[in-house]
Amino acid sequence: MRRMIKYQELQKLIIGMIEKAGSGHYASSMSALEIMYPLFYEEKISPGQFILSKGHAAPALYAILYDLGYIDDLSCFRQYGGLPGHPEIKTNGVLCSSGSLGMGISKAAGIARANPGITYHVLVGDGELQEGQNWEAIMYLIANHIENVIVHVDCNGQQYSGEVGDRGVAYLSLLYTEEILKCIRLHVTHWEKDNKYLTRPQTPEYNQVVQRYGERLEAIMKQNEKVIVLDADLMDDFGLRAIAEKIPDRFIECGISEQHMVSMANGLALSGYYPVCHTFGAFYKRCIDQIWNNYQDGIKVVYVAGLVGKHPLNIGLSHEAVSGKKMLSWLPDILVTSNIDDLKYLGIKSIYLEMVI
Repeated sequence: MRRMIKYQELQKLIIGMIEKAGSGHYASSMSALEIMYPLFYEEKISPGQFILSKGHAAPALYAILYDLGYIDDLSCFRQYGGLPGHPEIKTNGVLCSSGSLGMGISKAAGIARANPGITYHVLVGDGELQEGQNWEAIMYLIANHIENVIVHVDCNGQQYSGEVGDRGVAYLSLLYTEEILKCIRLHVTHWEKDNKYLTRPQTPEYNQVVQRYGERLEAIMKQNEKVIVLDADLMDDFGLRAIAEKIPDRFIECGISEQHMVSMANGLALSGYYPVCHTFGAFYKRCIDQIWNNYQDGIKVVYVAGLVGKHPLNIGLSHEAVSGKKMLSWLPDILVTSNIDDLKYLGIKSIYLEMVI
């Protein structure tokens, strides 16, 4: 049964989901709703025409799907057996899975190519545009005159570790043509950053691991001026904020750009530095080629992988990491470990350090 609920009541549903789970993204969901509401309730698009590329805003999509009668229970958000923290195709009304950023426009391009008579809408974040795959997809849409994809960019100005700034949307000006005006809509939304709930498990054990790691890395950096830290927009999940503030000249915020981060580490290592990279273990999967290239160049890099193991909450398959031993079994010279004390090998060998839940 379709339930017609006012905009403010959809907002309440979003808040209720996140509060009950004790986990989720408030501001991103609220800013996404500003864009999604007129699409679903004024333009009357169906869920089969919509892709939420910024999957962390899943509560906004779930609230609308609940109102439209596609799902019946929101109380199971981020619970195993219930609604995952990032959309998955198995959920009624979800066109395709998302969560690992930067893939939505490419998926929309494929679906639109196969179904030329239907217009598809994909919602991406302004911070998400830092993922290089977005630009490959946008160039494809323009070069091939795909006119049945509309990309909606949520310009809320915020990403996980801070403000988006000039990263992302600013570079659309390089492609500013009549064609791009047909397929991209920019939406300025107004929601303050709210990291009340981090993605990392809020358990004493895991928080102690994060704190201990951050302190250990800071001590090493003070002892060795060649150690340099790179982060992919997750500094709080690795306890790196103190390093960013105290040793800013050796802290590089790469943004939502994991492949760039891993290859930038190559250049730093070739220049005599000992780079230490940080992202969730799930996202190193998209960096396999870059890690292999680093190995070929014989450089020593530390890859720190967060959220390895079973999360206490169902944050979604997109964020589940493959064990480093399985993922990197073809690299004989890399040390795969979960022991923070193995940082003593920094600069001696490449290390894949798993922060196990």
